[in-house]
Amino acid sequence: MLTAIGNSCKRLQLLRAAQAEEVIEALEVGKIESGHGLNQKMGLARPVDTRWGSHYKMIQHVIFMYRSIRRVLQQIRDDAEYKESSKAHIALYSFESFEFVFLAHLLDTILGYTDDLNCALQKRDQDILNVVSLISLTKTQLEL
Repeated sequence: MLTAIGNSCKRLQLLRAAQAEEVIEALEVGKIESGHGLNQKMGLARPVDTRWGSHYKMIQHVIFMYRSIRRVLQQIRDDAEYKESSKAHIALYSFESFEFVFLAHLLDTILGYTDDLNCALQKRDQDILNVVSLISLTKTQLEL
C-alpha cells in the first residue's frame, strides 16, 4: 500500500485530494469538528524500525485515512495509465480484507497502551522508579 501510493507525487496528490474531500464531507455532516489545530494534513510516513511511536502514528493515519487510501487504490487499479494497476489491485484486496482491518485496530490498541511508556523511555531525565511503574501499568493494561 505504501509503495503503491507513496512512490509517486501524482498518487500522493490524489491521496491528499481524497482526504480533503473526506474531511469536507465529515465537517458538513458534523462527524468531526473544526477549529484551531484540528483536521491537519496527514501523510503515510514510513515507520522507523527502532521507534515504536512511528509505527503507532502510521497505524493511526492508515485507520483515519482508510476511505481515502481505498479510493486512491481503486483509482490506480481502474486507471490503465498507471503501470502499477495490478499491484494496486493486490494492495486493495489485502487492504479491504478483514485480517488487515482487524490487525490495524489491534495494533492501534496495543501500541496505544505502549505509547506512554515509549515516550517516557525517550526522555533523558527519567528516573528508574517512574519507568518501573510505567512498565507495570503498561503490562496491566495489556493483560486486560
